[in-house]
Amino acid sequence: MHSSTVDVLNNITNLILNDDENNESLQLFKQYKLVLYDALEIMQEQENANNIQWAQVVQKSFKGV
Repeated sequence: MHSSTVDVLNNITNLILNDDENNESLQLFKQYKLVLYDALEIMQEQENANNIQWAQVVQKSFKGV
């Protein structure tokens, strides 16, 4: 993953974690966002490695969703 992308994701993650909101529903959305950012990082690593097999397995996993 490009360092600028990592920096952006880290900045977003820090903003999310440093927010002082105690609202439970907002916390839930923050958790979902963090998971999605982690998933994006994994996806970009696999794309950079040209791991087509990984992408096919992921696609197959989501067909039933």
